[in-house]
Amino acid sequence: MEWKPDGDFQRAVELVKGLGRDFRVLNFSHNDVDGVCSAFLIKRIFERFFGSEVLSVMPPTFMLTADEVREAVKERGEFDLLVISDKGTFESYDEITEVVGSVLIIDHHQPQGYPAACTVLNPGARRREHMPATALICHMLMRMLGESDDVDDIIAAVGCRGDFAFDTVEGFCHEAAEPFLRMIGEKYPGLLEPVEGEPTVFDRSGRRKTALINQMVEAVHAGTLAHLYRDELGEEIEYGPNLVLRFFGETGAGKLPPENLEGFLSGRSGRLIRSVHLEFKKDCARLERRVKDPIFLGRIGKTDVLLVYAREVRRAARTTFSAILPFVAFAHMAELGRPGKALIVFCPKDVGTQISMRTDSEDINCGDFLSELARRLAERYPGKRVSGGGHARSAGLFAWTPIPVYAVLHEMIFLLEEMLTEPAV
Repeated sequence: MEWKPDGDFQRAVELVKGLGRDFRVLNFSHNDVDGVCSAFLIKRIFERFFGSEVLSVMPPTFMLTADEVREAVKERGEFDLLVISDKGTFESYDEITEVVGSVLIIDHHQPQGYPAACTVLNPGARRREHMPATALICHMLMRMLGESDDVDDIIAAVGCRGDFAFDTVEGFCHEAAEPFLRMIGEKYPGLLEPVEGEPTVFDRSGRRKTALINQMVEAVHAGTLAHLYRDELGEEIEYGPNLVLRFFGETGAGKLPPENLEGFLSGRSGRLIRSVHLEFKKDCARLERRVKDPIFLGRIGKTDVLLVYAREVRRAARTTFSAILPFVAFAHMAELGRPGKALIVFCPKDVGTQISMRTDSEDINCGDFLSELARRLAERYPGKRVSGGGHARSAGLFAWTPIPVYAVLHEMIFLLEEMLTEPAV
């Protein structure tokens, strides 16, 4: 099916142009690769085209709350526009307009209700035809408002690859990203060319080849976790997403496009991320054994449902998002046999329970599955924090303590049993 844009872009353009110039922007963005790349592009859009002051905040939780926005306003003063990027599309975001009057949501996740008081830029979502990355949406918005440069294009490519909008090693590209990928391929072919080399956790086809863009994305992902490596590196390291955002700002000082990973990670911030990346790869190696031999739970249609039940490395035990373990597990999905798999990574942590899920089939919708699981847990434990959802082929859930691990597992298995067409036993 050919992807067709809708009126979301025009409404977003009208909103930001209607604010004039020199207005203050508060941006809350997701803390993953796509989210930080989106934050960088949003910062560039408003600083370059509108002369705006932009404050970027990338908390470790996914769904934004009015209290978080209220705290930022209390500390930094009033803002004319709040941009919520890559943090879901929730009906509850209407509550935030009581804190900042103008709210723009830039997102590509399956909506969990539509906020009526916000301007929503989630192209195709009402048709359930979702964009593959928020960074791609930000890049498209940028080019509607003005021109992009090499830094913008390359960082947008990193964000798109981070959310699997394309994979040139595997030969895949989401249809909505095809024009962007053609442009990147023409301008920076060295970023995309498959080469023999050590695979990254973003390489999932055969595990024998990689590409420079994949290496860059893995390093950026490691950079978002930099604060977890303070003890090993023996120095005070700032919060990972902030470090990566600062690194992106320094990228234009180096040679573009980079010829290799070392060239990309030049400059002070880049060298620090390089050190973190090396430690991150050691953690990935430690986790390899934990993700082997997943448990077969049954089939939904022609899709095998598999479970990895394992803990993160110690440093990531208090994270409330997919840090390292799920990436290692999903990197080996192709080794599990024929296509037609849904892999659930169930990860107890010190502060709650993390579930990450990915599939290569259409027999199960990961976002629908985990949003329904979150709904059931919220109903069973009213007033306790739980958030879940995402995309058709990938999604996540986090249930905070005191919701017990056994309850999350119990509800997940019961929900799955309602869907299985062929149970394991």
